[in-house]
Amino acid sequence: MVSSRFLKLLVCSAVLSIPSFAAFKIDFSGTPNNGGSIAGNASVMNTVNPIFIDTVFASGAPQNNGSFAVTNGALTINATGGSFSGGIYTYTGGTYAITGTVAAAGATGTLLNGTISSLTVDPISGEIILANGTDVKNAALVSFFCPTCNPNLFQFKSGTTHLTNATGGTGGAYTADTFSTDVPNSYVPEPASILLLGSVLFGVTRLVKRNATKA
Repeated sequence: MVSSRFLKLLVCSAVLSIPSFAAFKIDFSGTPNNGGSIAGNASVMNTVNPIFIDTVFASGAPQNNGSFAVTNGALTINATGGSFSGGIYTYTGGTYAITGTVAAAGATGTLLNGTISSLTVDPISGEIILANGTDVKNAALVSFFCPTCNPNLFQFKSGTTHLTNATGGTGGAYTADTFSTDVPNSYVPEPASILLLGSVLFGVTRLVKRNATKA
């Protein structure tokens, strides 16, 4: 009985000591009326003038949570393989990148870059919705918020870029000015670590049940 209680306490302590990395998010944003422009049609969308980024915000990180200024920050998009239906453009391929300098973190150059697995443009609602795609962040930037985190284990989750002054063209083509953007990125725990943790918890649970049965 004592052994069983001890093991249960050990399991609870281990679970509580696991960092909540799943809640760690780095969010790049641009303030309203910050400029930029987009041109697109049913198959290709590109950033004509970069969408400006002036803030990076961290929440749920082990350290330095809060907002930090980004100087010369810009988001560029190059999406291909799109289709048009019901007033919505959907893309299944492409790339994007955020460049600039976060002086507080000692990070400069490419702050974030990755692939777009799907992207929806809706000129009616005035939003570009970036949905799902892998990315890599600047190592110095990640280390500033989480020294033990790996930039390659972050995944782009979603984001929106708002449009204004959208004008249509032939064949579904359009151009629009951008006035804000919000690009959140979430931490993805390392698969090997999750598997190891699951194996350990499974083994401990079986041991607890076995001892309880004997008791």
